[in-house]
Amino acid sequence: MSLTPRPAGGRKAGDVVLIGGGAGFIGSHVIDGLLPGGDYRVRVLDGFVTGLRDNLAYCLDQIDRAEGDLCQLKTVDSAFAESR
Repeated sequence: MSLTPRPAGGRKAGDVVLIGGGAGFIGSHVIDGLLPGGDYRVRVLDGFVTGLRDNLAYCLDQIDRAEGDLCQLKTVDSAFAESR
C-alpha cells in the first residue's frame, strides 16, 4: 500500500479519515470536530487498551470502527482496505 499525501486543501467530501486511538480522550474529540460537517467518512482504529468504548457510544451510527493495534502495519492496511 502506498500512501501519497495530498497537497494542503486537496481533501474532498467523502474522503475517509482514519483516527488512531479514536476511543481515547484526544481521539474522541477529534471525531467530535469531524462529524458535524459530514464531509468525511470517519473510521476509528483502536485497541481499547486505554480508550473506552463508551467514548464512541454517541456516534456509533456515524463512524466505521476497527479494533486493533495501530503499531501493526497489517492492522492499519486492513483498516484502510475495509474503508474503500
